[in-house]
Parts: sequence; C-alpha cells; structure tokens
Amino acid sequence: MKISITLRIRTSQPNNVAKIVNVDNINIPRGMEIEVEPTDDDLIVIVSMNIEKPSDILTLKNTADEIIQQINLIEKTLNKVR
Repeated sequence: MKISITLRIRTSQPNNVAKIVNVDNINIPRGMEIEVEPTDDDLIVIVSMNIEKPSDILTLKNTADEIIQQINLIEKTLNKVR
C-alpha cells in the first residue's frame, strides 16, 4: 500500500526554498518519494511511501516533520540574508 502526505507551506520565496529542499532529498528511505513544487506563494511537498510494515507509517510522518522543520530553518536563514 502506498500512502502520501501533502504539505502546502506558505513562503515568501517558494523557488529558493524548493531548490534547497530538493538538494537534501538524497539517501531517503527505500520506497519513499519526495516531490517539491513551488507555486506563486506556496511550496507543495508530497511525501509518498510504500508501506510494508507498521513502522513505515512512522517513518513517513517523521520525514514530513523533518521537512517542515527544514523549511522553517531555510525561511529564517533566507530572511536574514535578504
């Protein structure tokens, strides 16, 4: 079974944030896919994973949480260098 989490995050710099998040999408868990798409003033992140065992759901949730934290840090950093 495949489960997806969609994050829609409002950001003042969606293209810059998307580029940085995409660079970090290496060495992700087996069976996981992360799509990052900037829009005019949002960033859409879709995290999908093939669920083979119950702990995979926690892995999916933790990855989404980490992406949110990463985007928050990126935003703070970009706003300081503006």
